[in-house]
Amino acid sequence: MFLFKPLILLFSLIVCSVQAVHFDIPAESNPQAFCLREYAGEKTLMIVSVRTSGNRGDGQKLSMEIKDSQGTIHSSVQNLIDEERIVSEVSGPTVIDICFMNTLTPGAMESNHKKRSVKLDFNIGADAQDYSALQKAYNLEPVEADLQRAKDFINEVKGKMYYLQTRETKFRNTNESTNERVKNFAYFTFITLIVLVTWQILYLRSFFQRKHLIP
Repeated sequence: MFLFKPLILLFSLIVCSVQAVHFDIPAESNPQAFCLREYAGEKTLMIVSVRTSGNRGDGQKLSMEIKDSQGTIHSSVQNLIDEERIVSEVSGPTVIDICFMNTLTPGAMESNHKKRSVKLDFNIGADAQDYSALQKAYNLEPVEADLQRAKDFINEVKGKMYYLQTRETKFRNTNESTNERVKNFAYFTFITLIVLVTWQILYLRSFFQRKHLIP
């Protein structure tokens, strides 16, 4: 399983038909995962299409893992070459992480030229639905299919806003709890110092009195 210490690209696209990105991943002996993240609503269809450069035997091994915040692994490809298409249904609501690692194969020398170019098309929810097929299956008018698409987008936006609101509430509660603990610790430290200072004064006074240094 990939360690999640990576660069993270947080996609906050709300109304978009296709999410496509291009990037290069250099090959390293001990690479860190390079991850992209997106929110997925409840019972959401997800389609991930990946096209990569390179070929077998070029001293690189590109791996890909798709998982959600519950720890469910939707796909894991250990030696990604050419093109891969993954279709999966997300029970959600959750966050999807698509992670890549490009590892040097044993005996290969590190070089700035050793890298894999990746083109990623990520479609989720309404983006992944085939509305033309839906239109034919239910004999819908084009405007009805467009209205259904708009409805699905609105539901996704509502789900994403609810998810962000829930996270904000959780972070706020954690922050308030931490502030309360810090304040209580400060009070405890202050009271402890007062007690120690008072005890030291009384002890020194008693000591000097026994030595008849003070009345």
